[in-house]
Amino acid sequence: MWKPTPREAQTTMPCKKCNQAVKILRSCHQAYIICEHCHTKFTIQEYLPIMDTAMEEFMEAINCDRI
Repeated sequence: MWKPTPREAQTTMPCKKCNQAVKILRSCHQAYIICEHCHTKFTIQEYLPIMDTAMEEFMEAINCDRI
């Protein structure tokens, strides 16, 4: 049965600019990371070395062509 996937998830990973926790989001065509504090956008690849559980669970639920 089809199950909707989340469009965003709050992570515990720190922003590389301001050190606040970042959020992972997906659009129709891609997934990305954004800091809502300083409004900086990051690629998924930039956070792979420090991926937390929230990011891992989020990534498991989306199509790999959005990375």
